[in-house]
Order: sequence, then C-alpha cells, then structure tokens
Amino acid sequence: MSSSLSEQNQAGRAWIQAFYDKMGSDTFDIESWYNEFFQVDATLTHNSAPAIKGLNDICAHIVGNRARQSAKYVVKHVDVVPNRIYTEIDALITLKNDPQKMKIILSGLAVFHKKTDESKLSALRTYVDSTPLMERIRAIS
Repeated sequence: MSSSLSEQNQAGRAWIQAFYDKMGSDTFDIESWYNEFFQVDATLTHNSAPAIKGLNDICAHIVGNRARQSAKYVVKHVDVVPNRIYTEIDALITLKNDPQKMKIILSGLAVFHKKTDESKLSALRTYVDSTPLMERIRAIS
C-alpha cells in the first residue's frame, strides 16, 4: 500500500471515530456536529426509509431519537475508498424510559458518501436490524 493510501485510510478512520465519538457524547451539540460532518444539503437514509435531507430535517430526526434513547458507538471496522467510507458499528442503546436501563446492542453497516479529499459527507446510508430495540420497546410499553 502506498504512503498516500495509508494516510487516506488513517485520515478516514480518524474522521469516522470523531463522527461517532461526538455523536455519542453526553454533551452532544447537534448543530455543531452537523456543521462539522455534513454538507449543507446532505441526506440521511436508514434502511429503506425515505431519505431525510438537510440540516433542519436531519437534526429533528436525531434530536427525536435522542429524546427517547441514549447511544454509545463502537466502531468495529472501517474501509476507506476514494468516494465512500464503509463502517461496521455496534450501537449500545439505552431507552430512557426503561426502568432496568438495559443495554441493547444493534449491529449495523454505515456507508458514508465522502471523498477522501473532502471533510464533509454528502450522504449517509445506515443499515441496521432494529428488532432487538423494537422488542425492548414493546416489553416496557
């Protein structure tokens, strides 16, 4: 592997780690996070749901999720190619209304549409089986 490819991989991995570290922070600032990592008109797509586009809609979606749950992220694997970053993650979810505060592990794949020479993503697609989360929601409802 050439030195520049190695540097691109290291930079991509560092960018991903910063993305998830800030997203999982207890002092999460959604607008600062969005402005640091997303292009103005970026899109966010979960599984086969319709895409969510832009600052207001993406922030509203994330804030809505964070009102119901907290999450920490473990980056398991990262592959960096010139126009994408592929990541495997485990999200450790705790529902805020869960009296037992049970940790739910959701494993997923995220595809970041981001060129190696750019600092912000244009699109993010996530693929996660949320069955364990839905089962826990039903159990405590």
